[in-house]
Amino acid sequence: MGNEEERLARGRAACIRWHRARTNVPTKPVKIIVAFTPGSATDILARVVAEQFGRSMGQAFIVENKPGAGGSVGTAAAKDAPPDGYTLVAAGSGPFGINPGIYAKLAYDPLKDFELIGNIVFTPQAIVVGAQTPYKSVKDLVAAAKARPGRIAYASLGNGSTSHLTMEALQMAAGIRLNHIPFKGSSDAQTQIIGGSVP
Repeated sequence: MGNEEERLARGRAACIRWHRARTNVPTKPVKIIVAFTPGSATDILARVVAEQFGRSMGQAFIVENKPGAGGSVGTAAAKDAPPDGYTLVAAGSGPFGINPGIYAKLAYDPLKDFELIGNIVFTPQAIVVGAQTPYKSVKDLVAAAKARPGRIAYASLGNGSTSHLTMEALQMAAGIRLNHIPFKGSSDAQTQIIGGSVP
């Protein structure tokens, strides 16, 4: 079988699988537990996906936020839901990749208690500062941090979050020390940055 025939055969097989999957549409509302605060990137993406799933399957997909402990609270709630396919969890790298490395005990096993059904998106990390700060570049921030070790605060989305670990990596790479201020989620952190209480 040539390359073109193989590609067509795979395409036909995918179509058959898709058709069979379409016959198993939900018969009642599906809950999507978001392991982070409302307004977070995970929450926004889950709401977009819920709307698209609902439209394509003719059934409601309801988003429920259960933040806490770097996403562990919502992830544990999803684990404890009946294993009937009517509860999904939307979580970033924290509950499945970071938390097992930083918490001695979790209420779930990321490898045994869940079945991955898909990756929605990769989100980039960015460093932002309030408009009132004198920093116009990372170079400016690093120079100021070297001059005042531990005195410049930064906000993260919580201990062990990707934003926290990103800033820890920056500190190690640049040889600086910043003051970590963890928040419960992105909306709280952003409010403090915009208001100027955290640079």
